[in-house]
Amino acid sequence: MEESPGIIVRGLKYAMIDFQNEWLSLQANGEIRYMPPDLICILDPATGEPIRTDIVRYGYRGTVVLIPAHSRMRTERGIQTFGPRYFGYDYDYVPVEKLMRAGGI
Repeated sequence: MEESPGIIVRGLKYAMIDFQNEWLSLQANGEIRYMPPDLICILDPATGEPIRTDIVRYGYRGTVVLIPAHSRMRTERGIQTFGPRYFGYDYDYVPVEKLMRAGGI
């Protein structure tokens, strides 16, 4: 079975990042590790410049940084406005810190 290309994260077999004009979800070894409204940034490891969704290409190398959203975006109204269901995902919001601890990353 051939695996989908993704972004390699240290210590993981593979990771995939989904986007719709912005980075929206991160799956590592098939498990969700990030979802909106938390933030994900991919930075060029040599320059620190962001790698935006409109310029990313196959073969880019980047450092993935996951940032917890502001507490206002994590309220019930914030989750309705910025959460995973707003972007069409069929799961409820779980904070990035909880997802990362659960995965041992």
